[in-house]
Amino acid sequence: MLRHYERAWLAKDLFAGLYVSIAALVPVIGSLPQGLAVPREPVVSLAELRALLPGAVAVALISLADISVLSRILAAPRSPKPPARGRSSPARLPL
Repeated sequence: MLRHYERAWLAKDLFAGLYVSIAALVPVIGSLPQGLAVPREPVVSLAELRALLPGAVAVALISLADISVLSRILAAPRSPKPPARGRSSPARLPL
């Protein structure tokens, strides 16, 4: 039976071999840029804006519905009002 450290080395060797075999199959196009990207204003054409508009409107409507439901839930009273004097309280089911 393999000890814990032997299993760890075996797994590391198997993973390294798998990584090397997969890396050999993936072509490399160019080098990765180093450092941070320079901030600049994006250039978007009118055709791209037209293509993005329906999705943006859908996201805005879903977000509006989500926020409205959440605000109603948070605005609801947390504890029920106590029953009026002389009346018995209705049976409550555990949540």
